[in-house]
Amino acid sequence: MKHQERVEATDCRCSDFCFDHPEYQVGPEPDFPEARWDDPTRFSYAIEEVRQNRLAVIEELLSSYDTDVIELNLFDYAPFLARKEIPFRTDTFLQFVRDTRALCDKAGEAQDRPKRLLVRAAASLSGARAMGIDLETIIREGIVDTVLAMPPQSTEFADTDPRGISELADTAAGAGVKIVTGLTNLVRHDAHQYVTREMFTARATNGYAAGARRAFFQTYYPSGYTYTDHDLGTVRLMGRPEILAHKDNVFFVRQGPNTPEDNPGGYGSPHPLPVVLEPGTAGPTHLNWTARL
Repeated sequence: MKHQERVEATDCRCSDFCFDHPEYQVGPEPDFPEARWDDPTRFSYAIEEVRQNRLAVIEELLSSYDTDVIELNLFDYAPFLARKEIPFRTDTFLQFVRDTRALCDKAGEAQDRPKRLLVRAAASLSGARAMGIDLETIIREGIVDTVLAMPPQSTEFADTDPRGISELADTAAGAGVKIVTGLTNLVRHDAHQYVTREMFTARATNGYAAGARRAFFQTYYPSGYTYTDHDLGTVRLMGRPEILAHKDNVFFVRQGPNTPEDNPGGYGSPHPLPVVLEPGTAGPTHLNWTARL
């Protein structure tokens, strides 16, 4: 949620609340280099009125309609606090997630149907914490039902590294929280602009091996709309790990760009490649795979 000028409104996802309260913007944060890639017009959830506005919308969606689930996208729009607020207001945002859970339970009881809560988040406990999101507590306390775990960087470049999924799955053990591995379709390798079927298979296969329960497509625009038979064929088996285990895989390491002008990735996870090799120095990274060789 962010401030917008009325003349800039081009779709129905704008509201008077966003138009009328420019004072709720975080604004530029020149003292924080990492804030260079943040949206300064975003609202700060440290402000009570901002949280209450969002909770009112959530309550309406849960209570006034026969909904089954609500998702909090904590990935694409983080941080939800000003960088300077993160050290002492992370608990405030955690309470916002708890309040959303309470609304789910209240509406579920009133309608006599489960109201599940999902969060979409970066697959890194430390990376999420650095953005003001206490994902570890959210999982350990079972505040949510499912975490849609995305590669822990903000550029949406794909990778097949399962370590973040493994960390979240270990944290969720015994908490009753499902971890779902997130798939994105932008790769920008030298040979491929978009992820191929074999790359999607590799990401999903690694995710399942690391403890994910299912696979989730964050973005999927392989050939534009409408989907071709090949596009649908790629999606069709992503929920069948026992079949994917016998399919062709292409495993790969996420690459940059890594120039000073580019977003370094965020969530404490800069792009592993490219790097400048130096004589006498070991190679920079490792490749994870799950396959019969």
